Amino acid sequence: MRPLALTLPVADGTDVLQGGVYDAQTELMRARASSTEEDGGQERPGKRSRTTVQQVAERYRVFLADNPAPEGRFAENRLERHASRQVEAIGTGFRHALRDLVALTGPYCAYCDTPERAALAAEPMLPVKWFPDQAFDPATILPICPACLAARGAQPRLDQGVAAAVLDPGQYLWPNRFGADNRAGGDLPFRVQLVDHGAFGWSKRPLTYQEIEDLQDAFLDGRVWSTTEEDPSGPGRPFAVNRKRERVYVSSVLVAHPNHPLAPAAQRFIELFRLNGFQLPYGSAVFDRRVQSRTFCHLRARSWRKRLNKAVADSAGGRAAPEVQALLGRIADVAASEGHWAVWVTVFAGIPGFQQALAAKMPGTLSREWRIA
Repeated sequence: MRPLALTLPVADGTDVLQGGVYDAQTELMRARASSTEEDGGQERPGKRSRTTVQQVAERYRVFLADNPAPEGRFAENRLERHASRQVEAIGTGFRHALRDLVALTGPYCAYCDTPERAALAAEPMLPVKWFPDQAFDPATILPICPACLAARGAQPRLDQGVAAAVLDPGQYLWPNRFGADNRAGGDLPFRVQLVDHGAFGWSKRPLTYQEIEDLQDAFLDGRVWSTTEEDPSGPGRPFAVNRKRERVYVSSVLVAHPNHPLAPAAQRFIELFRLNGFQLPYGSAVFDRRVQSRTFCHLRARSWRKRLNKAVADSAGGRAAPEVQALLGRIADVAASEGHWAVWVTVFAGIPGFQQALAAKMPGTLSREWRIA
């Protein structure tokens, strides 16, 4: 979760993402340049204009209004089949925005902030199945990784409110919206912390300071790994081997700020994308490496923080010393390659200028000084 600073489309109808080049009309037409359309029951080659696709979306929106689907299920299978056909007809022209979005936000998933240089896709924030108009709004199209897309599925649903209500950062902590919301204030609505999951992964007990120090020592000694596909506890779970040669299952989890006005929205967002979970929806073929990536990033960030503390202590000039500032710049470079913005701002909380340096290295980051609870 990283606050993004993406500009909404300008009023004259030109689609702009922070001065970007994604034009929804051009891309949707390009996506259908070689497609076919039905004409009197016969298929013929031809170009389908954006207007035609939007007419399909308009008819589908009327269909959704006439056929409510409580809890995401239509009353009859034929209605479900009709909905699937309409979503397919609307198409995926928005995916052509990926290159430009990555240029604006960096090669990270907008939701979990995991660096995914080869597996990202451009997708509307809300599923087209329930919100067809979102396929034509570049302001709501963000890069997403396979795990976040599989976790979200067809959520949120239309019975949870209209698009404007669901996209309100007070409902879900959308990364490109909450930073500019007045309710955000100066405190970050979430943070990361290291927890012990227990042998079965049911608990999330925060580690004590001494346990974190022991975990850091285990990490530096090469005693922190991830479970394999064959492990009965589930693949990808980070664990440390303590000095008694016992497995300790640990992970870095996102936690909502308990006293923040947007805390409920942060919690709903975390649950919607299963950002702290090891299990994706049943039947998903996507391997979830988000928690694994965040956990190892967290341990590496703590190692860099210790190195910075030592450099400050050894320097006569303190944090203003040139060698300390050079080290901070190097840390920002490492953080940009690792991703997981929330990990770095949590671990380096209280270091003046670090958040601004990180924002300069991670494109699209909203540059401001957040207080970390």
